[in-house]
Amino acid sequence: MTKIALLPVVFCASGLLFACAEALASPFAYVTNQGSNDVSVVDLATNRTVATVPVGQAPAGIAVHVATRRAYVSNPESKTLSVIDLASNEVIATLPAGDGPMGIATAPDGRRVYVADWFNNVLLVIDAETLKPAGRIKVGKAPAGIAVNPRSGEIYVVNRDSNSVSVIDPVKDHVTATLSVGERPFSAAVHPDGKHLYVVNVGSSTVSVLDPGTTELLATVPVGNTPYCAAVAAEGDRVFVTNQHADTVSVIDTATNKVVKTFPVGEYPEGIAIHGKQAYVVNWMDDNVSVIDTRDYHTVATIPTGKNSRGFGQFIGMPQER
Repeated sequence: MTKIALLPVVFCASGLLFACAEALASPFAYVTNQGSNDVSVVDLATNRTVATVPVGQAPAGIAVHVATRRAYVSNPESKTLSVIDLASNEVIATLPAGDGPMGIATAPDGRRVYVADWFNNVLLVIDAETLKPAGRIKVGKAPAGIAVNPRSGEIYVVNRDSNSVSVIDPVKDHVTATLSVGERPFSAAVHPDGKHLYVVNVGSSTVSVLDPGTTELLATVPVGNTPYCAAVAAEGDRVFVTNQHADTVSVIDTATNKVVKTFPVGEYPEGIAIHGKQAYVVNWMDDNVSVIDTRDYHTVATIPTGKNSRGFGQFIGMPQER
């Protein structure tokens, strides 16, 4: 299956991490597979796919919320949102989600779900309890990735065709600032301290480092060819960035804002997340996930998934009930 016919580069993983996932004995990864219209459930204790959950057409974005035991999946070709119960690995609801649902994230408390509607240039807000629309916020052109500040709950929407990020107040539901970044930004990740935002610019092969509080651009970091997604290590000392056309991951030192390591992964890496001392890199062309030791950067395992795997979002979550 070819990629969604939106623009030359589509969908990725925002790289947001669940701080509480670090405390779980055996979390799971939930990887969206655009080509097979499903989600692979990967047991991180065994590095094996243990279940496959059918969803809508060409799933891309995913947001797993630990406390509510749900995963939310955006299906761009179906124009829907699938809600998965993590205990049963079953879809419990399918909701309309604009004309081009792409990036997706949850509020820290799980009460709201945020969906970027690419074609309508809005952020859709959904009440997680009622699964009803709760708001519609105008943002920039072609909104893609979404990041949520773990400290303040502030929402960052990456607008690919505006070369900007919309900053949204989670209480008043309005844009408080618009930040200029690099060319064709697609995703973002927030530092655990909530004071640094890392925006991945596909077109300029850079990462923009911003202070969300002051909206100041702190640095522009060159990375590999066509970067797509980012994840911040739990310690906050490094940012890992997937480079689609280089088949690599760049590692940025957050103290110096310099690339200190580049290592190979599978073909066309997109989504990335970190749990403990391992990074999980989703490889679109290889239909698998590379498991990388974050201390010496060697490949620990390669996990087969579905067809054209994306993992665009916060895809690591709670253990299943067995």
